[in-house]
Amino acid sequence: VHILLMKRAIREGDPWSGQISLPGGHKDDEDGDLLATAIRETLEEVGVPLKQVSEHLGRLESVEVKPKRPKGATHVHPFVFVLNEDVDFKLSSEATKVFWLSFQQIRDGEIDGKHKFTHLGNDVLLPSWNVDGEVVWGLTYKMIKRLDGLLGNS
Repeated sequence: VHILLMKRAIREGDPWSGQISLPGGHKDDEDGDLLATAIRETLEEVGVPLKQVSEHLGRLESVEVKPKRPKGATHVHPFVFVLNEDVDFKLSSEATKVFWLSFQQIRDGEIDGKHKFTHLGNDVLLPSWNVDGEVVWGLTYKMIKRLDGLLGNS
C-alpha cells in the first residue's frame, strides 16, 4: 500500500510553500461538500480524476492547523481513496513533483529521520521520513501516521 504525495510549488502567500503534502486545498463555493473539494483539488493539482479511477474509503479525523500567518487556525479534513487503476499525473502550477510513499518503508523504519523546525525562535526536532530525496514531516507526517494506525500497523 502506498500514499500519493506531492511537492508544493513555491508560491507567495502559501505557508506550506515548497513542502511535501497530500493533494488538497480550500473549499470553493461550487463544491457541494468537502468530499467534492478533495476530488476537485486532486484533479486540479495532480490530474487524478478520482471519480473515474478510485474508490472512496472514508475520511480521517479532522486536524486543526495553526499556520504561521495571522489568519488563525483552520481545519484539514483528510479523505482516503484507493486507486483502482494506474494513472498518468498531470501536475498543475501548484505542484512540482509527485511520488509514492510505501507503508512498508514506514513500518520498516528505513526512512525515519528528524526535521529541524524553528518555532518562536526555538529549534525543535520533529519526526520525519526521508523519501525520494524529500522530507515528509509536520501535518502530512501526522495524517499518514494516523492512517497507518487505523490500518492497525503503527
